[in-house]
Amino acid sequence: MVAQLPNENHINYDNSTKKQQQLIENIDAIECEWLVDPIQRAELSVLVFDDDDDDEDISFDDMIDKQS
Repeated sequence: MVAQLPNENHINYDNSTKKQQQLIENIDAIECEWLVDPIQRAELSVLVFDDDDDDEDISFDDMIDKQS
C-alpha cells in the first residue's frame, strides 16, 4: 500500500487523490491495530504528514483532530 503513495518524505492528505486517501486510511487502521499506544504509533508510523500551519511533522491522528 505504501508503494502506491507519492514517493515523498511527507504526505499532504488534502492534496492526495481519493484513492491515496483511502490507502492512507487503510495503513492507519493497520497501524492502530498493531500499535495500540498512540505515542508509539506516532513514532513508528510509516506515514508522516506535513502540517501546513507551522511546517511541523504530524501524525494521522493529529491531522484528523485538526480537521474536526
